[in-house]
Amino acid sequence: SSQGQALKVPFIGWTAVTVDNPATLVGSCLEAHPAHAALYLVHSFHVVPGDPAHLLASYGFGGHRITAAIRSGNVTGCQFHPEKSGAAGLAIMRRFVNCDRT
Repeated sequence: SSQGQALKVPFIGWTAVTVDNPATLVGSCLEAHPAHAALYLVHSFHVVPGDPAHLLASYGFGGHRITAAIRSGNVTGCQFHPEKSGAAGLAIMRRFVNCDRT
């Protein structure tokens, strides 16, 4: 536990990303992402969407839920780096490129 300890920021590393609301995945670039598959992150900040319905995925860090991806209409933002996230990241990028065709 990191309780009482300073958290290392920026956060750099692999972590499992959790879907918070499976309904938000339909038609998104994360729709086929395996549950709890690890993705690569490098960041110091995160977004808290004004509308919780826009939260696509998150992960745990120091006892907090951190936004990993958001979606509003046809706009998607990712906190992780799919290009550095191995096979899972490549699948996300492939899905992202083809989202308008599905």
